[in-house]
Amino acid sequence: MNARSRYTLPTGIALLLALALNTTPAVPDPHEDRLFDAIVDIFHVQLRDGGTAAIERLKACYQTHTRPGAGLTPELETCIVQDVAYAYFTNGLHGHADGEDHTLEYTDYEATESRIDAALDLAGLDDATQIEEMRRIGSISFKSAAPALEKAKALSEHQ
Repeated sequence: MNARSRYTLPTGIALLLALALNTTPAVPDPHEDRLFDAIVDIFHVQLRDGGTAAIERLKACYQTHTRPGAGLTPELETCIVQDVAYAYFTNGLHGHADGEDHTLEYTDYEATESRIDAALDLAGLDDATQIEEMRRIGSISFKSAAPALEKAKALSEHQ
């Protein structure tokens, strides 16, 4: 293998097989791993401390990491993936919101989308980039939600 090659032979074969089978290879992605861990974190907060604490965490995240013109930083991306996953958790996986009055603002998908749009607008992303990023982040959130919930439950049981 020459020094300029990006992939090892086994990884290259896995990628070719994935293309041939029209599937995604199971190559570890540190970026997705970071977002998965962020989802586990917000679920763990919700399970351990309740919906109010999870919502306060989301509010603090946006307040701290949404900066004019800064673009989609890893920190803002974490806020967004947690926000989407939390709405999904309370509506789908968990089956209901926790009954607190302000919870609807953080469980309603339209309100969640509006909040994310506002953060991405402030961060300076154009509409096309926002749509692309939301598709990507949404996909990660939805595919990670169930396994992240299981991991968060396990963490909660051990505390």
